[in-house]
Amino acid sequence: VIPTTCGTGSEGNGFGVLTNPETGDKKSLRCNAIVPKVSIVDPAVMGTMPPHVLASVGFDALCHNIEAYTSKTAQPFT
Repeated sequence: VIPTTCGTGSEGNGFGVLTNPETGDKKSLRCNAIVPKVSIVDPAVMGTMPPHVLASVGFDALCHNIEAYTSKTAQPFT
């Protein structure tokens, strides 16, 4: 897997989202069979994101970090 955006975590888990291009409906899936064995995180590839996408995934990553820090079930690892 070579991620083209940052902040989603898709390069390290077995979750995915399928989007119907005609309706915009999204369906999520979870399967151990789609967990990547290798991920190559190349900042040069991520540098091709349009500014609005970069802002969106950056804010998403920030939200995940705030959630991990403030969660009542947080652990030292999170």
